[in-house]
Amino acid sequence: MSMDDMTLGRRIAQRRRMLGLSQETLGEKMGVSRQAISKWESGAANPEMEKLVAMSKLFDVSVGWMLGVEDEQKKEIATEEEAELIGQLLRTIRTPEVADPVPIAEQERDMEADPVPGPKRIDRRWVLGAGVAVVCLVLCCVCLYALWASHRSLARGVEDLERRLAAAEGSLDDMDGQNTALLGQVRELSVGMAQLLEEMAQLDEGVGQENDYAVYESLTKWSLIGEASEDLTKVTLRFSGVTAVEVSGVRFIAQHGGALRDYVTCTMDGRSCYGQLELPVADDHQYLLMIDHTDGTTERIVLEGHGLSDLRAAASPQVRTVRSQDSIFDNHSDQRFWMGWEGVFLSIPELAPKDAEYLWEDLMVSYHHNGKCIQSVPLEDQQALEGIDLTQTSLFFQIPTSTYVMESFEEGDLLELRLEGVLRVNGQPVGFSVGLICWEVDDEDLVEVMEE
Repeated sequence: MSMDDMTLGRRIAQRRRMLGLSQETLGEKMGVSRQAISKWESGAANPEMEKLVAMSKLFDVSVGWMLGVEDEQKKEIATEEEAELIGQLLRTIRTPEVADPVPIAEQERDMEADPVPGPKRIDRRWVLGAGVAVVCLVLCCVCLYALWASHRSLARGVEDLERRLAAAEGSLDDMDGQNTALLGQVRELSVGMAQLLEEMAQLDEGVGQENDYAVYESLTKWSLIGEASEDLTKVTLRFSGVTAVEVSGVRFIAQHGGALRDYVTCTMDGRSCYGQLELPVADDHQYLLMIDHTDGTTERIVLEGHGLSDLRAAASPQVRTVRSQDSIFDNHSDQRFWMGWEGVFLSIPELAPKDAEYLWEDLMVSYHHNGKCIQSVPLEDQQALEGIDLTQTSLFFQIPTSTYVMESFEEGDLLELRLEGVLRVNGQPVGFSVGLICWEVDDEDLVEVMEE
């Protein structure tokens, strides 16, 4: 292909390859993308005048050679007229529908004869000044907003401080009231302490009210008091006593099933001693004192007469029954037995917390055959609890006459009637099941073998 047949795009591609430049590298030098270089070389688009001049300098050729209007030679600096001519040629290339472009000189003469108003050039100083003014305005707005936000934050802080001050003043008033109440309690405690010291002095002298507990040589007085937890699973035992002589120390010990459960070294105040243990609810408890005398000997005392060996029973609801008619059993016809009750006394456990709130729920009578529940009768369904306040610590209600038919009975079978339900202690639910009566089948009759 001759040089005359080469297009602008082919000339750009030829010079680029001669210099060993990629399209991306040439685009970086011209300040355009690689796609723009590709479009120039393919003829899809033409470079602008300034880009064309820059490429002619890079390729070391004249602009006219790149446009194909002169032979290849070292480029020279184009005059103003040549630059206008090149621009005209580029416009002609971009708009091929214009066949005969008007020469630049004629255009200048036409413009002198009939000037056409063109767009006015804007002074850069005005543009710069306007930009500076806009920036200043934005900064002023930002500063004003920051001041407003700071003032608002300070106002909220002041309001918060005022609220805290008011709350502190109220707390001080409450504290004054509490201090007054505490002073009253201190006075009451002082009076109570004086009475307690007087009673202790009477105990030391052997003067005081006698109790039902067993009396020992080394103990002038002693007591054992228990109180169950709200869930009725633990019991706190408090021991107090007065020794007959001065001793070195006293240990309060709890055994269960013959094995050590827990112990505590008592606090001594002269000849008075105090100790406390927390034990799980269970039966078969035994309590001992180990008294260390001043002569180095140790005395072992088994405490008796306290009634707290069976903590399980002491922490369970108490039931007493009043029967109006004996149970009847017929083993010859339809295996039927029935019973009638005058009433049931139900009360909270012996060791239940004294100042707690109580509520009885889901009370029912259940029949058991050889330890298996065969029928449950809710008392509410039989209107046995109608009109009864279930928040009382003690209840009395009647159990209607009940009849139950078994498929068969055999000699030695156990038939048991139990009272079951839920006791809420300060909202804590505790289930219970208490035996009312138990029979054993003996030939043709029922023999009562247990009553709780």
